[in-house]
Amino acid sequence: MESIIYETLIKFLLDQHIIPEEQRGFLSGKSTISNFLSLSIEFPKAFFSDRTFRVRVGDALSEHIPILSGVPQGSILGPVLFITYTAELKDIIQSRFAMYADDIKLYNTSNNQSILKNDLSAMFGSIYW
Repeated sequence: MESIIYETLIKFLLDQHIIPEEQRGFLSGKSTISNFLSLSIEFPKAFFSDRTFRVRVGDALSEHIPILSGVPQGSILGPVLFITYTAELKDIIQSRFAMYADDIKLYNTSNNQSILKNDLSAMFGSIYW
């Protein structure tokens, strides 16, 4: 079922130009080769919400432990939903940028430090600066 939804969703997202050209991850025909840039930021809590895991060793089972980041391994829709979630960054960032999966790289000239700082604040809020 996920494969059917994926095919329809990815076609719509690409046809409507919702996913930015700068996104290189999780897309056919794109790779990291074109991402030679200077500042890289990984989204630290990509995609999980209210999920837990348990570990079984023999008959012993651990308590539930919260999952704080990542996309479920083997998920077909997880990656495309994440890049859809981050697609609006193209509308708020003034610096040139490239994206690969859950990484974004910003680059700018040294005389435009204020623009880079504004971009970082727009993405993550003023608490980091």
